[in-house]
Amino acid sequence: MSSVPDQQSSPATETAAREYPPAPGKDRGATAALVAGALGFTGIGVVAGIVLGVLALRRIGNNPWLGRSRAILGLCLSGFWILVLSLVVPQVLGIAQGNGKVLVGELTTGQCVVELGMDGPVPRTVTVVPCDRPHRTEVTGPANVPTAGGYPEDAVVRRNCLAVHHDYVLDQAALPEGVEPGYVGPVDGKRALCLVQSPELRTGSVRQDPASFSAEQNAYFAASRSVEQALVLAPEKRADEAPEQYRAWAQQLVTATDSTLLVLDRTDWSAPLRPAVAKYRGEVEQLARWAAIQRADPRTEAARAAAGGPAGPGFGSAGRELRTALGLKG
Repeated sequence: MSSVPDQQSSPATETAAREYPPAPGKDRGATAALVAGALGFTGIGVVAGIVLGVLALRRIGNNPWLGRSRAILGLCLSGFWILVLSLVVPQVLGIAQGNGKVLVGELTTGQCVVELGMDGPVPRTVTVVPCDRPHRTEVTGPANVPTAGGYPEDAVVRRNCLAVHHDYVLDQAALPEGVEPGYVGPVDGKRALCLVQSPELRTGSVRQDPASFSAEQNAYFAASRSVEQALVLAPEKRADEAPEQYRAWAQQLVTATDSTLLVLDRTDWSAPLRPAVAKYRGEVEQLARWAAIQRADPRTEAARAAAGGPAGPGFGSAGRELRTALGLKG
């Protein structure tokens, strides 16, 4: 009677067992890496996909049956989302911070713009950049202008924007050389967007904080503001060529000088400044008398206006003297 010997595994059998591939998809980390990579747009998914994918590959090694392809695909998806997010996120953050391409009508106070120079048509969209980067335009703010009878003429818009500029800049004489006030309008059919512009690229903001000036300096800005605005709006034609325009402008000057004198008289100036303030006040009174004559009949003062501007060639010297006494430039 023959007996059946016990079957024992041989070395060849053990080798075959080791090379036989186990069931696929056993490594859960590889599957998790794939899922996380697919959700990489969340940001957290990118990090999780990379970490899980690397750990899964270290466990799996070269065995394709344990999910190696899944781990690799998860890493690839994570890399794809890193590329996408690196391009999209800065743009989104830029828009949130007021940077990047925006419509002209969406510009807001304090934004600096590369385009919108002194010449050429206004583009539909513009590039907003931080003001410490090169730009040509800075938005000083919107101006609501009367539109009951249609969009107003240029002089009306300029007058409204000059008030906006003064609130933003405060010290007009401190504007960099070549920087001039302007506006874009109509925006949304009913308002103007007030700007300061320069033909060349520049850096830095022209905005000034009232807290950075003394009380007397701010008083001077408030006093000189109305006169400066009125003088900027002087008619381009001479008084003898456009007497009615001069008469209307002279009325604005009369109102402006009244306002300036009122602020000067209400301010408690320190003793060292009073002589300079008195000279400036006399200069403003001289301008007020000149404006009153122009308002009555501008043709009688046409020669003086054409030769030296309002109140004669010497007007403005007392204002510059007061600025010096106040420690202001210009």
